[in-house]
Amino acid sequence: MDNFDSKDNTEKNEVFSHASRIGKRTYFFDLKVSKREESYLTITESKRRFNQNTGNFYYEKRKIFLLKDDLPLFRDELGKVIETIDNHPQWLSPAKDEE
Repeated sequence: MDNFDSKDNTEKNEVFSHASRIGKRTYFFDLKVSKREESYLTITESKRRFNQNTGNFYYEKRKIFLLKDDLPLFRDELGKVIETIDNHPQWLSPAKDEE
């Protein structure tokens, strides 16, 4: 779901939007422009949950906001973490209980 400069998005100050479903979560990547004309990225994690008390589903959301000036450093730091994970594939394996 990529959107570029559509009328609906520009009214919300969105320049670009992309959704990615990964497992039971959906991640939204939204590039926006503030009223001060400053660019920023929001990354939203959304997960469907069930409320036992009401019997209804709801979405639990978590967001991070990254200013344009912080994106290069964030990308570099995230790259270091991903490289470390790639070099230690055992970290991605589920833990097994020792008997």
